[in-house]
Formats: sequence, structure tokens, C-alpha cells
Amino acid sequence: MSCKIYLFVSGLVFFAIGANTFSDPIQALAALDLGINTINAKNELYANYGGMHIAFGLLFIYGSIENKFRTPSLFFLFAITAGLAFGRIVGLLIDGTPSTLNNFLLGLEIVTAALAVTFLYKNKQQAVI
Repeated sequence: MSCKIYLFVSGLVFFAIGANTFSDPIQALAALDLGINTINAKNELYANYGGMHIAFGLLFIYGSIENKFRTPSLFFLFAITAGLAFGRIVGLLIDGTPSTLNNFLLGLEIVTAALAVTFLYKNKQQAVI
């Protein structure tokens, strides 16, 4: 898989999560059983799952197109997915085993972070050559 395709697909996924959250935040995240029941909680969904995911998605898509944004896009993708995975691991250690969906997301985030690091390393090697 090429770095461009990886960033583009990652961007589409992040963008889709954000757009889906804007259309119906409660339904979009129902599988996570977050128990959203206040305006403030819903506002956090709009901000973190809506706006932030759309912005990151656009960054990753742009990084797949524009060479000078490729490395920063990969770095952000690594930081985001590694941070999400770290948070899930902390939750697992403190609270115990979450749902199958949460465990799947943990695995996906670890793989996504590992791929981002791999592409960062490959891009650095190509820049040296």
C-alpha cells in the first residue's frame, strides 16, 4: 500500500466519522454506549467526534495530495491513533475489559499508528537518498 493511499483512506474514515456525527451524534455513537443525555455532552460529541474528525480527515486527505504536508499528516495520524490506543489501554487497566467494539478499535488504532510510523520512516529514508 502506498503512503498516499493510506493517508487518503484514513482521511476518508476520519471525515466520515465527523460527518456522521454531525448528522446524528447520538445514533452515530450508539454502539459505544456513551449515555449522552445533556446538551453539554452532545456539544462535546459535535466538537470531538464531529468537527475535530472532519478537520483531521481533511488534513490527511490533503497530505495524500500535497507532498510537503505528507510528513506532518503522517505524524498527526500517528499521534492521534497512538494517543487513542494509549487512552484505551489506560481504561482497560483501570476499569477492566470493555466491549468487543472497543477492543476492535484498540487493535485498529495500534495498527494505524504502526503503519503511520512505518510510512514516516520510509519517507525519511527516501528524503535522505
